Amino acid sequence: MTFVIREGWYWPEEKCSKGHESPRDKFKHCVLCVREYRKSKGHFYNDNAKKWRGENRSHLNEHRRNWNRSNPEKRILMVCRKVAKERGLPFNLEESDIIIPEFCPVLGIRLELPSKARTDASVSIDRITPSLGYVKGNIVIVSWRANFIKSDATLEELKRLVEYYGNIASKN
Repeated sequence: MTFVIREGWYWPEEKCSKGHESPRDKFKHCVLCVREYRKSKGHFYNDNAKKWRGENRSHLNEHRRNWNRSNPEKRILMVCRKVAKERGLPFNLEESDIIIPEFCPVLGIRLELPSKARTDASVSIDRITPSLGYVKGNIVIVSWRANFIKSDATLEELKRLVEYYGNIASKN
């Protein structure tokens, strides 16, 4: 029985000519055979590719920045997945879970999409309860400044901070 894995990809009943039991792409090529062929020909691995990447670093960086600007939700999702994996945190977010508002819900400043340098208005993802990880219902998109203020303070500490500075401002 042949079944579709994703659009254009399918898992065949029979093995390929080299005996692989792996999915086929939309051109009916065995995925493992294609990988072996590319590696044998030095695609993506040879010295010429490394040399080209070294000589065209600024081009690659600009391409990466443009992709980040045009796909902010995907970028945030990639970063969250990486951080969750590194820290051993739960992760079950999808791109549809990440909705970037026009203004920061905490500070009310206009949010900016990624650029070369991080600013106070840069988009940041905040875990409401850090120990729960990056899961549905536990994230909110805020400005980097709001997230940094909260970084390791407890709710009680933040209340004391507001009370203290509120008292000082009222005396002046």
